[in-house]
Amino acid sequence: MVDDFAPTGGVGDGTLESVAERLFRAAGNHQGRSRLGGNGRVRSPQPPRSLILATGEEVPRGHSLRARLLIVQVAPEDVNREILTRCQHAGLTGHLTAAMGGFLVWVAGQYEELEARRQTRVRILRSQLSGGAVHARLPAALAELQSGWEIWLQFAREVGAIDREKQNELERRSERALSEVALLQTPYHHASDPALRFVALLRAALAGGRAHVADRKGKVPESPEFWGWRRQPARGRWVPQGTRIGWVVRSDLFLEPSASYQVAQQMAGTERLPLSEQTLRHRLREHGLLASIDAGRQMLQVRRTLDGTPRQVLHLNVPDLLGRLPKGCT
Repeated sequence: MVDDFAPTGGVGDGTLESVAERLFRAAGNHQGRSRLGGNGRVRSPQPPRSLILATGEEVPRGHSLRARLLIVQVAPEDVNREILTRCQHAGLTGHLTAAMGGFLVWVAGQYEELEARRQTRVRILRSQLSGGAVHARLPAALAELQSGWEIWLQFAREVGAIDREKQNELERRSERALSEVALLQTPYHHASDPALRFVALLRAALAGGRAHVADRKGKVPESPEFWGWRRQPARGRWVPQGTRIGWVVRSDLFLEPSASYQVAQQMAGTERLPLSEQTLRHRLREHGLLASIDAGRQMLQVRRTLDGTPRQVLHLNVPDLLGRLPKGCT
């Protein structure tokens, strides 16, 4: 149990984030830390074998780190205080300790059989849950929880705490609950995914006057208000704002790779994109955000003549950046 991950927005948040990353990543990867013994030799690492339950006011940053978490948001009204009080009383009187002790004794007597069955069940559940998962790690996490819960319910039935009908009902409720939790992971992963953040940061830069996009000739594009241009009332003309990051030709958007990457990093502030420019291009392709690539040269950039100059650019669809197709972009 890890309690109260609560960054304050101060200078100490970096240390707190580092501790959280080391802890959750080690548990998610089942990877222990190497240490030296008294004789100066490296000891065998001891990987974590526990399930970490952590509480906090914030979710740790980082797309790969969040992929190792199952995030559940609990509002005050989600807690049944009457049931909570009964559970707290059961804990104080030792009932929960006795139940856990009985479960451990029960598991120890048939550990190899239960573990083999659990692993088989995890593989089945993981294959059933893999379709449409927001991250490849999510089906495995859900399968581990469901299979562990099913073993606990088997124990509860065998000791007479519940009957088979109740066992089946609780298994079905758990499956439904985990399916709902899986859907709720999407916003957390999208918010931290570098490729999706890159697109969102460029959208914000255009809206905030930190960047602009020109037409093929470097002039005012159609629907300039969407592309980082501002009208000067006195002169009645459109003026580009910030750095030029690309060119728009109807529904095609051609990004200048370095300029767009630098603008996105500036917009990100202290929470910079944790990827190099080259790696980001591959992530954009993985998300289907590149409308075309140069397959002949095996490059993600395409050749286009823009503003009178041959260039290597990233080809996106306009709606993938703006979320809509402005008037004139057909």
